[in-house]
Amino acid sequence: MVIGIFMTTLLVAMLYYVAGVGEAITYRERMMDAADTGALGGALMYARAMNVVVLMNLMIATVLGVYVGVRVADEVLLTAAGLASARCRWYRPRPCIIALCLTIAQFGHCNRIRRAERIAEQVSQAARNSSRVLARGVGAASTLRAYNDVTGHYDPPATAGVGVGGTPITQGFPLPIEDDRSSQICREAAPWPWQSLDVHLAVADIARQEANTTGRRCSGRRRYINEAMLSVGWWIPLQCSARRDIRPPQRVWRRATLGDDNFQFRMAVTGDAPFDAQTTRVERVATWGEGDGDSGATDALLDVLTEAGTLGVAQAEYYYGDDDRRAGWMWELEWRARLRRVRIPSAFCGQLGVGGGICGNLNRLVVH
Repeated sequence: MVIGIFMTTLLVAMLYYVAGVGEAITYRERMMDAADTGALGGALMYARAMNVVVLMNLMIATVLGVYVGVRVADEVLLTAAGLASARCRWYRPRPCIIALCLTIAQFGHCNRIRRAERIAEQVSQAARNSSRVLARGVGAASTLRAYNDVTGHYDPPATAGVGVGGTPITQGFPLPIEDDRSSQICREAAPWPWQSLDVHLAVADIARQEANTTGRRCSGRRRYINEAMLSVGWWIPLQCSARRDIRPPQRVWRRATLGDDNFQFRMAVTGDAPFDAQTTRVERVATWGEGDGDSGATDALLDVLTEAGTLGVAQAEYYYGDDDRRAGWMWELEWRARLRRVRIPSAFCGQLGVGGGICGNLNRLVVH
């Protein structure tokens, strides 16, 4: 009889032990899946934002290339008028008439230049403003996206989650971008032939069409315009480098490097405890009342471990996936996101005055 009661109690304890282990494993798996989903979703928002900024940069480069083409057309008309004038003879007046006609057309072309300049300024200003607004707003959008991913797909057991991108203590959630006032925009919009032949020929074609359109009333102009086009190889990059009225594109912070804290997104998820009060009471019955009452440090440790078990953490990063050529980071749609091992931000340790050794030990404890 006693042995039967003992064996029955032992069997109940074993069944609850197996059930508890299985439930704990399932619970932790769901919590970590929730954290991973939130972290990757937040990092994807940052990656998409960087790709949108790339599109804004390409828009600025496009309008600048068209504007440079219109400016170069003015030089083409002037050069073509000079070539026609050089062939002007009293017994051959046709080149003289063409030179005069092209000169008049070149003076009238100034209005088209001013109109193109105004359009380029407006478009570049709108693109730059859009990039700056996006840089400041992507943090809140990514946090909301991560929260929705967690509560929408993993509740229960996850009940809440918060995600933080970049280095919030020092930077306030922005994308790591700033104005690029270097000559990179000219290498993208109006390059030398050996830098990008396709783009160079496209701008030259704009200049040719603009010159022919402006001088359309000058019969016989095409011969001189085609000859003048031989000089655009110099004029295209020179005209671009002289333009200072176009708003600059964006570039990655000079102090930022791929893989550092500026490109990380960290997620923390909390949920309901995996074991309810009824389960705890049954377990204590199966253990002959062990754990009832005040057991001091043991209960305190178990409470801490139970609370820690309701927390899930994860980390993801967004990165440029093509190559390590820094100049191309903000000119190609190659920003992506991936999960990374959880690491405590170095800026966080610095703000709290915690030594690097302590943060390193904590990082080694977190295996996820």
